[in-house]
Amino acid sequence: MALFSGNSSRAVSQSFKGGSTVSMFGGSEVDLRDAKQSSGEAKFDVFVMFGGAEITVPKDWEIVIKGLPIFGGMDDKTSAPAREGELADPPTLVINYLALFGGVEVNN
Repeated sequence: MALFSGNSSRAVSQSFKGGSTVSMFGGSEVDLRDAKQSSGEAKFDVFVMFGGAEITVPKDWEIVIKGLPIFGGMDDKTSAPAREGELADPPTLVINYLALFGGVEVNN
């Protein structure tokens, strides 16, 4: 959580299931590149108000973004994971966000 300040965190879990970040009048940076999902899909909740959040995800994860910008925005700078055949099923991260007068950026 970042309240009138900045926050930087990195996840290294080998069975990542999800998480959340809150930024109010500040900014958060979340690095998930070293995390691994055990199975299924993981969920990540983001709330920004007069602030911002930057989330960095692994290149092999499928990203699904759902949310609501109110005088704010979302910038998805991710690229689709490379699939080595039709049966390849990459780990999925669902990002749910609410941006009030703030912004969220997702990249890999």
